[in-house]
Amino acid sequence: MYRPLAFNLCCPVLLLPGPLSGAPPAGFSQTHDMEFFLRYFVELELPMAAVETALEQVPAEWLVAVANKAYDRALGFMLEADPHAGEDLAGAVVVLGMEPAAVHGSTTIRTMAWALIGPQPAKPLLEADLEVGSLGHRRTQLAVAGRYYVPGSGMNRRIDRGTAQRVGEATIKEFVDGLADLVQTLAREGSFRAAATRLSA
Repeated sequence: MYRPLAFNLCCPVLLLPGPLSGAPPAGFSQTHDMEFFLRYFVELELPMAAVETALEQVPAEWLVAVANKAYDRALGFMLEADPHAGEDLAGAVVVLGMEPAAVHGSTTIRTMAWALIGPQPAKPLLEADLEVGSLGHRRTQLAVAGRYYVPGSGMNRRIDRGTAQRVGEATIKEFVDGLADLVQTLAREGSFRAAATRLSA
């Protein structure tokens, strides 16, 4: 079973200021992160029960490894857009908490949250649901849907909202694809060694 969320995302993340927000008008320095609602899914040629069994077998440290791989990819894209983007994120790593599965109709949901922990104060990165749903007897949809906070984007003046959203989408895609790869390896081969090899690839 997955451990309950072990950390509290206590860092406030503001939405883009509206006319009633009391926030300073455009042109003033802002330090909050941009946030986006994102959803990405894959279809697995496996019955839902097999996917659920495999997910329960994935060690927590593997989930963290997949999340960090996704974050590293996102950071690479950010540095291409702005070479100074990573200055306030140096040394940060992703920690991940996930609640046990809860059944909502035909869908199983595991609420999860990511945070960046490092030399700087902790930053929220993702608050989302990991969703598993049947698409018939032999096919299952695996999805992540939630809010993604672009790390350090308030200081990255060369990264606009379009670029930031693409960074978020690439992050979620990398995580879901990586997790799906692990699930399929565990479900079809039943081998932790084979899954670990794919994780390190």
